[in-house]
Amino acid sequence: MVSDQERRAPSSVGGWLLFFCVVLTLVLPISIVYQMITVLQSAPDVASFIYALVYLAVAVFSFASGLLLWRARPNAVTTAKLFLLAQVAFALALYIKSLLASGANSPDSAESLAIGILIRPVLFAVVWYSYLTKSKRVQATYSRDYSVVTKRL
Repeated sequence: MVSDQERRAPSSVGGWLLFFCVVLTLVLPISIVYQMITVLQSAPDVASFIYALVYLAVAVFSFASGLLLWRARPNAVTTAKLFLLAQVAFALALYIKSLLASGANSPDSAESLAIGILIRPVLFAVVWYSYLTKSKRVQATYSRDYSVVTKRL
């Protein structure tokens, strides 16, 4: 028997979920491509090229995750959560690379690097990972997704 609350629960992609899908599918990939072009124009060396390729993979992963969520495909929530974790891992790797390359010896310079590189991706991941885990809309829309039902990954 289905309760009244379960019947009234939104079971489609809309609201904050739709906003998240648009961000993953359009906003992040476009901003990543713009940043890649900027980096390659300013410092066209091997390291920048490798950075651009890895960042391009992040953009493709973002697009695919958003598309899966938008189309309510199986394992979409798991894929989106993996994307969020991968984005944080990429930001952490970029922070470490920047820290080593800049020779940031003082805590102030390391702190400013952390703020510039780590804070946004980590906050983004924490907020949206929590949303994917706790949202009633996500649970109703992706009720057959293992990670939504069990709250794992």
